[in-house]
Amino acid sequence: MEKRIMALCGSICDVLEEMFPLHKAMERDNVGLLIGYRSQPVQKVLLCLDVTSKTADEAIEKGCQMILSHHPLIFKPLSRISGETPVQDTVYKAIRNGLCIYAAHTNMDVSKDGTCDLMAELMGLKNVRPLCEESEAKPTVVGRIGVLEKEISLFDFLDIIKKSFKVSTLRYTGSNDKIIKKVALCSGSFDGNFAPLLAQRPDIYVSGEMKYHDVLDAFAYGLDTVLVGHYESEVIYKEALAKRLKAKVPDTEFIPSEKETPVLKSR
Repeated sequence: MEKRIMALCGSICDVLEEMFPLHKAMERDNVGLLIGYRSQPVQKVLLCLDVTSKTADEAIEKGCQMILSHHPLIFKPLSRISGETPVQDTVYKAIRNGLCIYAAHTNMDVSKDGTCDLMAELMGLKNVRPLCEESEAKPTVVGRIGVLEKEISLFDFLDIIKKSFKVSTLRYTGSNDKIIKKVALCSGSFDGNFAPLLAQRPDIYVSGEMKYHDVLDAFAYGLDTVLVGHYESEVIYKEALAKRLKAKVPDTEFIPSEKETPVLKSR
């Protein structure tokens, strides 16, 4: 029997960085290989939104050597790793169990086929393009804008959102009979930059979450919003990226987390 050759952590990093170049990340973001060595052989990779004690345990239980997350486990600088905080505890657990940790965050959001493009695809948007036409090499605005195939009421659009993101409730502004055609969106959190949105004048803006006063300002600008939840707007990446990575690194198993659930619940 031919011996199976495992990919190295570094080769998986190279594939990810071809898809989502590190230089496209927003300032102060912390992306790339955060824990581990590029030379480590990797047979299984767990994909999750957040590296927590729960997802680290899942990776260990499933025999993974690497975790790919959207949100970086190490975001704020660490002065010690002594288990005093959940992040320190998880970092230590990863190191102790030989887990490489990789984060693809805002560089994934802005890149082709990243989280924003996945949101647009789920909503059935056409003619999708970046929210702001700027340098492809170093974008500064996260988001997409596109159009629905036909005009529909806000009430019907909300049904599409619920089905697409598998949520039962939504927070939104606007009249239910408002006509929606042009849609702007951003995965995760709105960054407070209204200029690109006001320049595009969409009928609706869809995001994971916004600060209350940003929603208030948007409403004053005449811009209605739909908030699907931070987790719900980004967790969609796991299955899609697992398939893409499997096609590029066939000897490695890419496993979307099954135990990760949203911390915030609705009823």
